[in-house]
Amino acid sequence: MKHLLLIMILFGLVAFIGSPVAIEQTHDPSDLQIWDHENNSTDDGDSDDDGVDDEKEEAFARDIEYEAEIDRFKSKSTLRNGTTKDVFEVEFDVGSDNAAEIEFKFSNEVQLNSTTNNETELSYKVKFDEIVEFIDEGIAGYENETALSTYEIGKTGWHNLSVVYNDTIGLLIINATTLDGVFSLVMTLSSTFLNKNNVTIAPNSLKIDVYINGFSFTNTSSKLALKTHVKTESQLSIEQESEDELEGIASNETEVKIAAANATGFFSWAEFAVVGSSTIDVLSSTLENSTDEEGETSSKIMFTFDAINPQNIVWDPKMGVVSVASKQNLVAQPSDPTTSDTSLTSSDVSTMTSTQETAFQTSSENSPTTSSALAPIPLTLFILSLAFLAFRRFKK
Repeated sequence: MKHLLLIMILFGLVAFIGSPVAIEQTHDPSDLQIWDHENNSTDDGDSDDDGVDDEKEEAFARDIEYEAEIDRFKSKSTLRNGTTKDVFEVEFDVGSDNAAEIEFKFSNEVQLNSTTNNETELSYKVKFDEIVEFIDEGIAGYENETALSTYEIGKTGWHNLSVVYNDTIGLLIINATTLDGVFSLVMTLSSTFLNKNNVTIAPNSLKIDVYINGFSFTNTSSKLALKTHVKTESQLSIEQESEDELEGIASNETEVKIAAANATGFFSWAEFAVVGSSTIDVLSSTLENSTDEEGETSSKIMFTFDAINPQNIVWDPKMGVVSVASKQNLVAQPSDPTTSDTSLTSSDVSTMTSTQETAFQTSSENSPTTSSALAPIPLTLFILSLAFLAFRRFKK
């Protein structure tokens, strides 16, 4: 009987150790991988890992249309979601006077389900005129010093525009380069937020890469300044913090704020440029009224690349608009309290395929609580066995 009792005890211990409690299979819904149908990346609130939450991506998303020829292009970017479909257009044309001038127009279209037309207009142009070589004297940066030489942008003519559109991610890239290769503009429009080389491209702006290569210096101690004009009937002011900095997607930027009656645009720029493998400061002059552009309201600003004889300069300005409708979309997005414990938003669930929905339901049902219900069974059998043996011994 003692041997039989020992065998039963050992059996009970083995059964208890081998129970499902030791395995503890957990299926936390927050660990479920939801794959974005466009970029195939896992969803943790920022499915494309660009530093912008998916809710904001959805609120600011736009649709892009464009037409292009060898010397001009025109694009139209329309807000995709919400009751107000605001629109901005960008136009670049080197066919008339060879100038490097970009035109930006914005309007709020008629609200959906409304007979009221809330259209507002904002229009401005940015023109890159000349590259000025000068000796920097006194305060750093160009302040009406004597020019040693000037390079008129576009005077040599332009290569045919290169226009590439990636329909998968909604990315439009336009390359304009002068025939001598000294000056280039690479203009980028995106339908959503994209991150390139740690720079976030916002859908409500035109990102511009300015390239200056192979400038012929006349002095070994000179610097370069880029003469630029902003043309508009709206009010202009210099802001030390750009719109993208306020949105938390940029740093070290300054802007010219362009304020109309019911809309606000901006021409902003990085406060540094890349020269080879180094970075240099970009110093902006005061904004002043200009008579250089006859018949147009124009303001001039000079950008100094603060280095001696810089070669292969890359600099990042932007043109854009404050999209109030996009921000309203973000505020209006409903929150589902049932998703707070699973880290899945309602928009995440709506993008699931039917297979993923089934997987989510199965994982939720197989929670740790359900699995642990099996734990007492081997221990109960062990206790019953001991009770049965004790009963037989008492009976004898």
